[in-house]
Amino acid sequence: MRIMKSFISPHFSWEKLDTGKIEDWIDIFEDRMTNWIFRQARFLLGSPHSEYAIVQLLLPYFEAIAMYIKGEDSDRKSRQFFKEGFKAVFSSPRNPEHVLLRIADVLYEDARCGFFHDNMIRSRIFFANDAHEAINPNLPKVNGKIDLNGDISAIIINAEKFLDEVESHFKMYVEQLRDKNNHDLRENFKKIWSKKYSPGSSPIEIGDFMGFLDELSE
Repeated sequence: MRIMKSFISPHFSWEKLDTGKIEDWIDIFEDRMTNWIFRQARFLLGSPHSEYAIVQLLLPYFEAIAMYIKGEDSDRKSRQFFKEGFKAVFSSPRNPEHVLLRIADVLYEDARCGFFHDNMIRSRIFFANDAHEAINPNLPKVNGKIDLNGDISAIIINAEKFLDEVESHFKMYVEQLRDKNNHDLRENFKKIWSKKYSPGSSPIEIGDFMGFLDELSE
């Protein structure tokens, strides 16, 4: 029976996980996100009508990164963690927090849940490659001025800029993780990583599984 070697990321096998060293875990995490998500999204940029697929690849990032930053699981708190992750990526002096959180609510309902449950965006999400920002909320005007407390009727996404923002945040986060002075951030990462990927757990070998199927057929 031929046993096929399995990999935990594009460039690393399970042995790197089993060292129990946070530096190895960060390597795996970076390799996965960079090569399985961001690089594939960049390949798609050159393809017509790829905006949907690019954003669909990136939407899980917000909930996931919030878990690692906080050191807490998002079980039954998906919306909360999505919003916190979105805020972590897009926070800036020119983006009021209360507006960011309302944008995140719309993205969660019409983009995240739309893609994951319906395999399609819902009514308030649009794409435009010439949009000025990664995320462009459509807010009403009162006396000629934008009402930041008004209902968000639509969100226009520039997929390339959206990818730039998410990838830039991830690179910054990994850089901070590698700094041993960031003790709390590293400990929170270790909590979630250990929960998701226990060192010493052997992967199912493809050869073993096929052998199991052979036994069932006898």
